[in-house]
Amino acid sequence: PPINFSKNNASNDLILNVKTIILEENATLKDIKEPIKEPIGIHDVWKWLIIIILIFGIIILIKKHLFKEKIIQEKKIITKKIAIDIIAINALNELEKKQLCQEGKVKEYYSSISEIIRRYIGERFNFIALELTKYEILDNLHNKVNKIQLTNIDKLLHRADLVKYAKNQPSSEENIESINIAKKIIETTKENSNV
Repeated sequence: PPINFSKNNASNDLILNVKTIILEENATLKDIKEPIKEPIGIHDVWKWLIIIILIFGIIILIKKHLFKEKIIQEKKIITKKIAIDIIAINALNELEKKQLCQEGKVKEYYSSISEIIRRYIGERFNFIALELTKYEILDNLHNKVNKIQLTNIDKLLHRADLVKYAKNQPSSEENIESINIAKKIIETTKENSNV
């Protein structure tokens, strides 16, 4: 029927014809046609690309940090700690090879012997022997070594101090004796020593 807007204004009649679908006899039902597929563009996949990149980035970071410790542990070279007495004996042997006394470098020779022995004593008996005087070293060692060892340490450090500070010139026999005393100190005071 017409729609009235006012007394004088109305719409026209609209006639609707409803027809049913004509079906054939023994006809089968057919699916509704699917929408036409459009080609896939970059706008359709950019979100998925970003998600995939983020997932790969997270996996790489996890691998890098989790397996980093294992790689570092595998690369670590197992180093065996060399005993301090071996280090000191090797240093004395190297000093002997230099033949400093034959070249007139007696002060350097005794400074080296003194430093090697002080470093050894400091590490062996756990105090800073390099920074102490001879008397302070002997005082620290008083209850840790026997009288013979203490006498040898005193003799060696005293001779080294005389050369370094009083410009004393020991004989070649004393030079050889000094390095032998140093070796004897190390051999008799090293850990697990029976002497």
